[in-house]
Amino acid sequence: MKNLEYLKISSFFLLLILFSSCEKENSKLNGISLITNKKVIIHNKKVNATELFLFNDYNYPLERDIDFNKNGKITKIGKSAAEGLVYYYRNPAKRQLNLNLIEKYLSFEIKIDTINHLIIENRDTIKSFKVNRSKKIIYSENKKTNRMNIYSFE
Repeated sequence: MKNLEYLKISSFFLLLILFSSCEKENSKLNGISLITNKKVIIHNKKVNATELFLFNDYNYPLERDIDFNKNGKITKIGKSAAEGLVYYYRNPAKRQLNLNLIEKYLSFEIKIDTINHLIIENRDTIKSFKVNRSKKIIYSENKKTNRMNIYSFE
């Protein structure tokens, strides 16, 4: 009888641990309405880079750093160059580069489809990703290009 009671209690705690770990990361976008930033990292630890981004306890080369407004339009983009990230701004201040210099980003738009659990970047639809609500990030790996997109959300 004691063994049966012990088994019930240990099973309960095992289920509790499993459910709590499932809540930390999943692929559901419920309650997420706004992506504020996207970082593109090169998923290769051997590439030398001047700008690095810490992800899962390792510094990866940072290729892009993009800020979005509440409408999903780019406000600022940092592109990797030999001297580090070069930033372009939608509304540049004095001595800042204008986003108009990179025409393809002027119409770029990012949206969240919470019904179908998709991230939509212009014409691209991202279906495979993980959501970490405690860190407020969504990440998606593209194995063909050896890149990872890391989205910050509110």
